[in-house]
This record gives sequence, structure tokens and C-alpha cells, in this order.
Amino acid sequence: MSKFPLAVAVGFAGIFAVLATRDPLAAANLSSAQQAAGFRSVDLEVNGENCRFCRINVERTLKGIAGVKVAKADMGNHRARIVYDPRLVQPSDLAEAVHDVGVGPR
Repeated sequence: MSKFPLAVAVGFAGIFAVLATRDPLAAANLSSAQQAAGFRSVDLEVNGENCRFCRINVERTLKGIAGVKVAKADMGNHRARIVYDPRLVQPSDLAEAVHDVGVGPR
């Protein structure tokens, strides 16, 4: 069990469509092809400064993990959305990586 709290949202076709026009993380929503391939989506709570460097650092760290397909961070809303392959990585691993960067769950 992970020591970091997670907010998990498994994406299905159309669920995030309402958020697409207002959600800066919409680019990390699951496509139907990703769903068919077995990918999942998770939203993690992040904290830290609201700067571009923090966002880039979180995204770069997550994208460097085997099994992560897409990673988008929104530091203003303290969230990161990750599309990942559950056969290669688990949400607890992603939360730990974010925590290690220094912007773990609030």
C-alpha cells in the first residue's frame, strides 16, 4: 500500500469531454485507442510552486518512467494527469516519483 494519497480516475470514452474546453489537463485524457490497448488514467494531487519549471520537472520525471504514455501537470490546480500502462507501472509508483521530485501530495 502506498503512503501517498491518490485521486484515481479511470477514463472511459467521453467522460472527460465536458472538461476539454476548460481543463488544462485535457491533453492527457485517454483516447479510445489507448483504452483498447489497456492504458489507464490517474490524477495525482501535487503541490509546490506554481511555476513553469515545477510543471516541466513533474512532467519530465513522470514521462521518464517505463509505462507512462502521457503526463500533464497543472500546478495552478495542484493536479497531474498520467496515462499509463498498468502492466508496467502502478499509481503508487507514480505518486512516489512525484513525491521524490518534491511536489508530492499536499
